[in-house]
Amino acid sequence: MRTCTGMALSCLLLLTPISSFASAQVEAGPEEAREIAKEAYIYANPVVDNYRIQYAYFVDRKSPEFRAPWNQIYNMARVFTPDDKAIQTANGQPLSESA
Repeated sequence: MRTCTGMALSCLLLLTPISSFASAQVEAGPEEAREIAKEAYIYANPVVDNYRIQYAYFVDRKSPEFRAPWNQIYNMARVFTPDDKAIQTANGQPLSESA
């Protein structure tokens, strides 16, 4: 509990100076706002997708993708197919068929 409180206080102290800079910025026009949203999507999408996969694998026990809780070893003895949708691949072929 002390660690969480200490981390929260540290984050709050680090973010306090940043908020003063944010208030001094000029408002963005529609084109600039669209560009900012596009960049935010491009950079945040992999992070959010990674969280989605980890949540399905390790947290959501009702998910068909659930493997095991955090820090526990789990072994799945089967070949993966294109029907496995947890991780998207560029070409959709299973790894065993790659050249």
